[in-house]
Amino acid sequence: VSDLDCGLTVDTTDPGAIATAIDALATDQKKRNRLGTNGRKAIINRYNWERERTTVLEVICEAARNQ
Repeated sequence: VSDLDCGLTVDTTDPGAIATAIDALATDQKKRNRLGTNGRKAIINRYNWERERTTVLEVICEAARNQ
């Protein structure tokens, strides 16, 4: 999330940190838009079936070779 600038990381055990993150998003439209745009780009470019298919097939082929 951080390296792609597409979200916030928050200590889920710290209610204050969660509230601060929510407030930052609620009050900063530019940040919300930037994180949302970057999140969409990450899904399209990095986390899609075409890209993952290659990885899955490599794992399956490797497992089959090691049988």
